[in-house]
Amino acid sequence: MKFSTRVAVIAAASALAVGLAACSSAATSSSTAKEPGSVAGPAGDPIVFYDITDATGLGAVSAAISQFTTGELAAQDHINAQGGVGGRPIKIVKCDSKADPAATTACAQEAVQNKAVAKLGLSVAWGENGFPVLARAGVPSLNPPVNPQDLQEAGNSYVTGGSSEYEAQVYYAGKTLAAKSAVVFTDENPSGQDQVARVTKAVQRYGFDMTVTPVYLPSGTADPTPFVAKAVSGKPDVVFTNQSGAQAVSAYTAFHQQGFPTDRILNQGGAADFDSFFTKVSPEIADGTIFSYAYQNPDDLSDPQVKLYRDAMQQYAGRDGKSEFSQWGFANVMTLAEIAKKIGPEKFDAASLKAFLTTVDNFPMFMAQPLSRKYATPDAPANLRPQIQVLQYKGGRLETVQPWFNPYDFMNRAG
Repeated sequence: MKFSTRVAVIAAASALAVGLAACSSAATSSSTAKEPGSVAGPAGDPIVFYDITDATGLGAVSAAISQFTTGELAAQDHINAQGGVGGRPIKIVKCDSKADPAATTACAQEAVQNKAVAKLGLSVAWGENGFPVLARAGVPSLNPPVNPQDLQEAGNSYVTGGSSEYEAQVYYAGKTLAAKSAVVFTDENPSGQDQVARVTKAVQRYGFDMTVTPVYLPSGTADPTPFVAKAVSGKPDVVFTNQSGAQAVSAYTAFHQQGFPTDRILNQGGAADFDSFFTKVSPEIADGTIFSYAYQNPDDLSDPQVKLYRDAMQQYAGRDGKSEFSQWGFANVMTLAEIAKKIGPEKFDAASLKAFLTTVDNFPMFMAQPLSRKYATPDAPANLRPQIQVLQYKGGRLETVQPWFNPYDFMNRAG
């Protein structure tokens, strides 16, 4: 994401997070919420990670972003209950960056002062404020790719997922669905413009014969029906969108009413939410919907890591864990714990982690594909894991219809 202003960055982060905003309060509807992060663990020298997240400052989006923190703390409890890492407990310190430059900078300074090993969580004002502080101190940043620095500053930023969902959607639409025409149904803001640009560029780089038409949804639109009518007027083969939560409910319902099949709408993983979307639309609308997804299918309980994650989320957070952001936070902590074991628990600190990630090659990522520097591209040199799956909602659960793949591989082959 290449934005030149902080406003645009916040818009991009909002689009990434809004898919879970509606479900952040609903995620406890089928279980009893607990406060994760209470398992003390062993008495050794703690491994300190700083969760610098906009827990406030972005309204409902802050509640969604905070699901990163919930996943991280559940992983902390799980690891500490097993004796920590070589006798060292995991300690995640929360600092609210408030989507504010001053607060973000203060959190980064606090992390350095308290000898944090790495920065976790999601902060939308991170790139120009907190990131330089950590970079000067040599503390690795694992902020998701919502700031230009997150993907471009390979010397201190390490992106572990979520960087290629739009590109994956284009590949699936062109290759599997044989689409020749597409509409990008997106918000009228810098993030929506970025989505259109990335979709258009991906079509070109794949070499697909596919027209791309943007239809922008003005901010504050209560009824998307007129814009949906415009989107389907040209009878596109597919629609790409980033609508989520209540917005997705309204949009998908309108597409269905207009006679457009919802199994030809491709959306991001944050929208694949049970509480805020699948249970809020009729089965004939939900069934067949398609999503790019950066982590393992949360309904695939035959996968032992998914089963471990779902059990830990229920035990320590009182939630079912069907959230891409919760998975992301949990996976980051679990993977860092394994890296600590690889380096040696007694040697594990910010410097050793940075050295490891700078040259990482095919190291397993929890609930995902391996991390490797070989996946870096000129546009995204800090990207360690671009692989995506495509999931489809069928009969009340998510099914994997496109196994893990790297969208950039196919772009390179297409020239």
